[in-house]
Amino acid sequence: MNYESKTNNYIDKSVFWVVLSLCLLLIASCQKLAAPLEEEVSITSLTLNKTTTTIAVGGTEQLVATITPKDAINNKARWISLTPTVATVSSTGLVTGVMEGSATIVVTTAEGEFQATCLVSVTAGTSSGGSVMTPTLSLIGGTYPSSKIVTLSCSTPGATIKYTTDGTDPKISPTAIEGTSVLVSMPMTIKAYAFKVGMQDSSVITSSPFTITSGIVFVSSIVGNDSNQGTKDHPLKQIQAGIDLADSLFAIGEVRVSQGSYTITSQIDMKEGISIIGSYMPDFSTRSLSNAFSTILDTRTGGDCVAVAGSNLTEATIIDGFTIQGASTSSVSPDPPVSSVCINLSNSSPTIRNNTIVRNNANGHSFGISMSTYSSPLIYNNVIYGGTAGNWNSAIFMNNGSNPKIYNNTLLCSAGSVRWAITLRADGADCYPTLKNNLLVDLDSNGGGIPGLYHMNSGSGHYPYAYTTNLFYVTPTATGDGAYVYYAGGSSMNININNYTSQIAYTYSSGNQLLTYNDPAWRNLVNVDPLFVDAAANDYHLQTSSPARSTGTDLSSEIPALDRDGNPRTPPWSIGAYERD
Repeated sequence: MNYESKTNNYIDKSVFWVVLSLCLLLIASCQKLAAPLEEEVSITSLTLNKTTTTIAVGGTEQLVATITPKDAINNKARWISLTPTVATVSSTGLVTGVMEGSATIVVTTAEGEFQATCLVSVTAGTSSGGSVMTPTLSLIGGTYPSSKIVTLSCSTPGATIKYTTDGTDPKISPTAIEGTSVLVSMPMTIKAYAFKVGMQDSSVITSSPFTITSGIVFVSSIVGNDSNQGTKDHPLKQIQAGIDLADSLFAIGEVRVSQGSYTITSQIDMKEGISIIGSYMPDFSTRSLSNAFSTILDTRTGGDCVAVAGSNLTEATIIDGFTIQGASTSSVSPDPPVSSVCINLSNSSPTIRNNTIVRNNANGHSFGISMSTYSSPLIYNNVIYGGTAGNWNSAIFMNNGSNPKIYNNTLLCSAGSVRWAITLRADGADCYPTLKNNLLVDLDSNGGGIPGLYHMNSGSGHYPYAYTTNLFYVTPTATGDGAYVYYAGGSSMNININNYTSQIAYTYSSGNQLLTYNDPAWRNLVNVDPLFVDAAANDYHLQTSSPARSTGTDLSSEIPALDRDGNPRTPPWSIGAYERD
């Protein structure tokens, strides 16, 4: 083969391979064009976790951008602060406060088609390290006539405040309390600081001393301790401890007592101007006479026992909202006989209201309220029952010039051969009690009951200013005995409730005294069953059909128009401790 033939042969082969390669490429391109295209996922939305926020100078806040859907192409976020002199933002959305003011943080997608914004308010900080702002107080101290609420606040958002009122450092004290409101009920100094995770604690603010002229001491048998300060957050445990502390702090004050049982082995001594108010819920937030019971329980079994005692008390002293159960002193007694007394007063005129007083057993006397030597208390909305005695057993006993006002009470005679709802005794000075809207009842059918008034020592006067709209009742017996009024002395007079007269004239050594016990104008009800809801269970509320309903008189000008449960008294008025309507 010659050279020319070889050359042509080589050229033909080269052309063949070039053409073949072009054909293969053309086939591949056609196949690629024929295959379906893979779809590109586009962004549909961009959102921020916050649209507004507040940080302190030097503080930080992490903003989070959410791009939807997650698998969108080019799903990167770009961050920018429109006012970087106030707040800056990192490439990951971390905002830092620079100076006080406002700044808008903008986040956009990489292509710029979506954006979201957050308005950042930067508050003044105390240091470049991001300390929490020091709290402020709504009152900084001073002297006030009564308790005050002090509000604590902190300008650092999300910060928590702790405070003390006993002078200790709130950062380390076990008595520190978290909160933003302080009841200043006694002399105290408030110390407070604020803290927040990720920031430095604030400095401690200290108020000027607070002085309260007429304040409150708190007592709780549940969480109290007598080594506590006596505030709402840190109450005392014993009522006597509360009285003593209040007496040392205030001329006029209150001991506020939560529900619970307060056992005593010695008498509680009241102090002039210091009231004890019970029936508060355990946290002292509200008071409920019908559901929160503060019980004073005298557990002694021998000797003369007085649960609550007071002398030289004025109307500024109040006993309100307790169940007081007297001691049982039925052991062999000395002379004079052993007595059990729930409340004993001497030369005192306090207010005794909204209590349930339970007389207990005594070899000698058993009294609910005993008063002597010119004691003239205001007594209303009390229920007094129970007790047996070897001698006198009375709901109320008065002597020597005692002239109480006794309104809206339920007074029960109890088992025993010698018993009276009210006993009046004059050993040297006349007694002039006023009775209105009371139930005086003997539910013992053994006979001998005197549900009304026992006048002793007729040589001295003890006559009513007014006996108005009271109900007197004794359970009928086979012999029908039981007296509405019993007048003892040189010439005794027993006015049987089944055979009473409307007007009685009685002559005694000093002259004539007209005793008008059933004057129609006084509208007393005699020998009528009051129809208690469940007397056997000591429930002395009135049944719907009780004759004590709608037969009382309006006393709202003299005492608050509330009943033993704290319910409003409205006309027509009911007789007794509980308002039926």
